[in-house]
Amino acid sequence: MKQRKVDNSRDWAVVIYSVLGLALFAFPGGVLDSLEDRNADGFLWAPILIVKTIDELSNAVGLSVVSADLRRAFATQVDQDQVP
Repeated sequence: MKQRKVDNSRDWAVVIYSVLGLALFAFPGGVLDSLEDRNADGFLWAPILIVKTIDELSNAVGLSVVSADLRRAFATQVDQDQVP
């Protein structure tokens, strides 16, 4: 199997947006909280609606349990006082 090089900007954009999409699907609750905190003027209604839909899909698939476990493990690694 030949490994493909990522040597142009289009390939890097695909990699970056794939990772961001995966993070959004795995941790939609944090993104939703962040968007709602910044929505003082009501201009972020469309991204909030999209993230709420992704959050519902994540719950339906069962990723919310996995992401909660990952957040808990990360919080214990960085010694946070409030472990979710």
